[in-house]
Amino acid sequence: MYTAFFRKIKVMIHIDNKSNIRIEKSVRSGKVDLLRFAFAVVVALYHLGCTKAYNMPLMQTGYLSVEFFFLVTGYLMAKSLYGKQVVGSAELCDSCIGFIKKKYAGFGYHYWTAVVMICVAWLPYYNYPLKKWLLKIFEGVPAFLHLQTFGFKTPAWLVPMWYLSAMLVSMLILTPILLKIPRLYSLYIAPVIAAFMLGFIYRYYGYFDVFSARWEGYINLGFLRAFAEISIGCFCFYAVESGIFKKTSEKMLSFVAVVLYIGIFLFMTGKYPYALQPLVIICMVFCVAVTFANKNTFKFLNNKFVYFLGRLSLPIYLCHQIARAYVFKISALSGHPMRQLAVYLVMTAVVSVACLFIGDAVKKFARHTKKE
Repeated sequence: MYTAFFRKIKVMIHIDNKSNIRIEKSVRSGKVDLLRFAFAVVVALYHLGCTKAYNMPLMQTGYLSVEFFFLVTGYLMAKSLYGKQVVGSAELCDSCIGFIKKKYAGFGYHYWTAVVMICVAWLPYYNYPLKKWLLKIFEGVPAFLHLQTFGFKTPAWLVPMWYLSAMLVSMLILTPILLKIPRLYSLYIAPVIAAFMLGFIYRYYGYFDVFSARWEGYINLGFLRAFAEISIGCFCFYAVESGIFKKTSEKMLSFVAVVLYIGIFLFMTGKYPYALQPLVIICMVFCVAVTFANKNTFKFLNNKFVYFLGRLSLPIYLCHQIARAYVFKISALSGHPMRQLAVYLVMTAVVSVACLFIGDAVKKFARHTKKE
């Protein structure tokens, strides 16, 4: 009995001998993966619908999907660093660098695969001579290095990359905070800071569709959006850990969350009053917290196919712009929005799956080379 008990403990946690850090083993959630995939598709539909060459509106407020990704990032970040103890500035620095490196390794191979695919796709699209194409590639170096948040110019074909830039900079700032004062920051400071940041954006624009190209003086509004919502994600984790939902039925909470998710997706399909957007974000915060808190609901989603869809969400976000550009190159589809939509979805799926598999192969090769 004791052997089985300690074996179970060993699977759930492991001890880092260098810093005595208690780290919980990450386990994929089918619910979260399915939602990631759904919100990534919404972003792709939104970007097609807001293209001038397309004659039919789609997901007119689909940009709110990014809020879900930031909230999930914050929740998982707080969870990864939960219970982590560091002593001294040197250990704090090492822990921060190690955490960011691990997180970047999680998506970096697919990110760089997508970058290469986009660069190659743009060569025949614009029909550039090689010299001009190379100059365009060099113009994109700041975007490749995630420097958009600092104000460096981003080529139009790399605009969606702003999300990762804002996310990484936010994580760089938040990691030492979550290592030193995690509960104080997450439960008390984060909600206030997030309210000020999102309120500032809403005050100036009246909506939350801001990204790294949007600045207000010296303030990058895309970064404010990311930092505020990742911080709220941290708040969600510690709120859940404090047992806020323990006295409420999981089935009841899940039912309310499903209803709210449906409402959020319906809201994103149309052009509703901007005044409702803060309410939508509040509902999304509640839904994300419930999705992670209720571990015993929708277990049938914990399967390899749903996990695959979840992993496909990032390639969809990064690569759908290739399909969006080329679908309008097909003259036979001109004037037929539904046909364009069908071809666009197929092209997005093909390019995204290719990005996922190539990224996986590169990652596997890099790990194999490192071991040798």
